[in-house]
Amino acid sequence: MTKLNHTKAKWDIARFFCYALLTSCLFSRGVFMLYLTHKGLTVAQVGLYQMLVQFSMFLLEIPTGSVGDRVGKVRSLQIGTLLLLLHCVLMMALQQPAALVALGFLEGMGYTFSSGSDDALFYELLKKHHREQDYLQLNAKLKSAQSILTGATISAGAFIVSWSWEAVYGITALCLGSALLVLTPLREPAISKTLPAVGGKGTFSRLRQRILYPNLTAFLLCVIGFSFMDGISGSYYNYNQIIFQQAQIPVALIGIFFSANYFAASAAYLFATLLSRWLSKRIILSCMIALQGALFVSLAFTRQPVLFVAFAFICCLTPEVIYILADSIIQTYIASEYRATILSVVSMLRSLMSAVSYSVLGGILDRTGTTGFMLFLALVCFAALGCFRLIPTYRQKSQDKSA
Repeated sequence: MTKLNHTKAKWDIARFFCYALLTSCLFSRGVFMLYLTHKGLTVAQVGLYQMLVQFSMFLLEIPTGSVGDRVGKVRSLQIGTLLLLLHCVLMMALQQPAALVALGFLEGMGYTFSSGSDDALFYELLKKHHREQDYLQLNAKLKSAQSILTGATISAGAFIVSWSWEAVYGITALCLGSALLVLTPLREPAISKTLPAVGGKGTFSRLRQRILYPNLTAFLLCVIGFSFMDGISGSYYNYNQIIFQQAQIPVALIGIFFSANYFAASAAYLFATLLSRWLSKRIILSCMIALQGALFVSLAFTRQPVLFVAFAFICCLTPEVIYILADSIIQTYIASEYRATILSVVSMLRSLMSAVSYSVLGGILDRTGTTGFMLFLALVCFAALGCFRLIPTYRQKSQDKSA
């Protein structure tokens, strides 16, 4: 790479980093439910708002991901950021409960234009400058910085509301506006088209053009499995609020737990890249899933509050290691011209799994208490580990048959 190209690569990556960090300034994230009740919404209406966010994300993930591949990932990010900025402005301007609830759909829509296209653009920028092998390391550093910044702005938002409820959305809107300006000079990387596959026009044949992994079935099983694990882990993370409350842990400590988790997640991302230097990603993923299962078993029988919180803290971090490694694997085996669409499908699967998990885990927690809840999660982890370990065997048998 020439010195000129190296400088351009640094500027492209720096602009994307700046955009990603600005959109991670979520001053309203920790207080948005309180903000809505402050505006006059009931708890049921706040729940309806959050349901609309999840519903719109599930409904629009694939269409908006397709937009990213058709009109450009930079343009898709600009649309998403603009919608989220509009959401902040309307949150401050509107007063009617029905209108505020409807904003949940707008917020979810904004996220769908950004999800998939952001990671896809980052990978394509690196690929444009022949640095795609650095994706895991740079993405881990970026996710680490985003996690720290989100944790800090969530804490700051809790203090800002004591001065002004509207300010949390006003400052967030300013950050989103700045992110739009940063995206303006960023140019869409040129995408080399994948040659059409010879013969076969079915869904499976079309997938083979988009997925570059030798065994398509094994790849799809991994994607579904990782999405399932991500949905389960995200649901468990939020249910800790109820679990801690049932364990009579003070609300102040619960707040500290979740804020500290954002900061610790930054170390988890870097830890994943460090491990990948010495161990294969498959071994690391197996160990992390096994560790998660063992921790859930420990949580089922731990009665000492401090130890319980410590185990729960680690349980919230191991999925971050799994996520960052799984993402790097998926990115490697996706055709460039379909990258945003496929990543949006993955994101949609995660949203679907998360929605199902909230319902199922809530019922289990309500009927069996914390012990049954944790043992069920442990069973899921060990079942996922068994399936993950069987995939190489399945892949080898498929290769033997085709030989």
